[in-house]
Amino acid sequence: MIDNIKENLGEVNENAQQYVNSSVSYYKLKAFKLLMKGVTSMSQLLITGFILVIAALFISFAASFGIGELLDNRFLGFLIVGVFYILVAIIFYANRQIIERKILKEFSEDFFDELEDDN
Repeated sequence: MIDNIKENLGEVNENAQQYVNSSVSYYKLKAFKLLMKGVTSMSQLLITGFILVIAALFISFAASFGIGELLDNRFLGFLIVGVFYILVAIIFYANRQIIERKILKEFSEDFFDELEDDN
């Protein structure tokens, strides 16, 4: 009887150890999945952002030269485009809390949807 209890306790201990190892492996895999999802999203965002910045740079130069030609003064063309970007920056800065809330809401929805899918 005591041998039977010892054997059962050994099995329980072994099963508990397997469960812990499985749980650790699962959470490592889940962490890796979330990390990779974040890395790929960030990579796509950086690449897309870089391309858009290059495009905006060329469009800005074209607009500056175009406005400069219309006004017969290149300096004024570049000045007008520069002031435009300063105004855009001020508008974004004034609305930064709204933008932060929208970004936080999107990321939290994605994160918690991911958690619900796993359960």
